[in-house]
Amino acid sequence: MLLSSTTQQLQSIINKCHSRIVYQVNESVFEVKNNNSNFHIVNLTLLTCTCKQFQEYRLPCVHTCVAILKACKQPSQFVHSTYHITTLQNVYKESVQLVDIKTCFFDNKTLLPVMIKQAG
Repeated sequence: MLLSSTTQQLQSIINKCHSRIVYQVNESVFEVKNNNSNFHIVNLTLLTCTCKQFQEYRLPCVHTCVAILKACKQPSQFVHSTYHITTLQNVYKESVQLVDIKTCFFDNKTLLPVMIKQAG
């Protein structure tokens, strides 16, 4: 299950898909054209798009969503696990250990970061 903010963002991207034209080159490669005749190549097997947004954010870009929908698949299946609720839960499942700042001063091992006050 995706984070709610990710679901909203993905839906916003999907809503922009209608003005694109898509050609399926083979089972996993698609050519997606904009209205201004620019195009991008999407490879669903390699999880790439020539716009590079899919690789950078690991969230389907508009070109990738068009290709995914053409392939009769769900865009949410192509969202990286970073955006899943279970990933976030696993990050925070261990308890956070509080540190008594008074003991930090006396053990001579743990030091506070050096703070430099900025002018102004």
